[in-house]
Amino acid sequence: VDYPGSSHHVTSVGGSRIELTAANKRADEVVWFGPSAEPPLSSSTGGGGGTSILFERPWWQPKSVTKSSMRTVPDVVAHAAETPGWPVVTVFNEAGELGLFPVGGTSAATPFTASTIGLIAANERVKGRPALGQVQPLFYHLADKKPSTFFDIVTGNNDVFDKGCCAAKKGYDKASGLGALKFDKLAQRLPKP
Repeated sequence: VDYPGSSHHVTSVGGSRIELTAANKRADEVVWFGPSAEPPLSSSTGGGGGTSILFERPWWQPKSVTKSSMRTVPDVVAHAAETPGWPVVTVFNEAGELGLFPVGGTSAATPFTASTIGLIAANERVKGRPALGQVQPLFYHLADKKPSTFFDIVTGNNDVFDKGCCAAKKGYDKASGLGALKFDKLAQRLPKP
């Protein structure tokens, strides 16, 4: 697994692919695994889950959940597929014309997750409540006590290099972590100060 994602100081965000209905509602969400944009990685790319060989399991990541004495990742996932991808406005020619281009990968999923949690934290501060601080303990607590805070991903894998890791299953797994955060539920379920 990659550093810094394997550090216990970091919320590790893996990748998923949202499948939508014709009405633009979530029909399903699966582990992101797709064509690589950058050789020589492989013909495929994925969220990079697994077990750290450097870092012990942090106190907030229950061994009963991860089945490991070492740090496992990811903690959560967010949409990372390049198609449809996250639209980014970019200057695309010398005339300075702007265009929308899709980006993906965990390099898109991670800032989306961080910025959304940042908005939730800012809203809490505006209401005079304390800072959220390190959110991983909250995620694992909510996964245990209020599992509907997450969309549990049970389909797919991110076995980029054919090493046998990692397949999605019910509950925590090293392909999708605790699942995809339902940010509206997270905001409603923050502990009272």
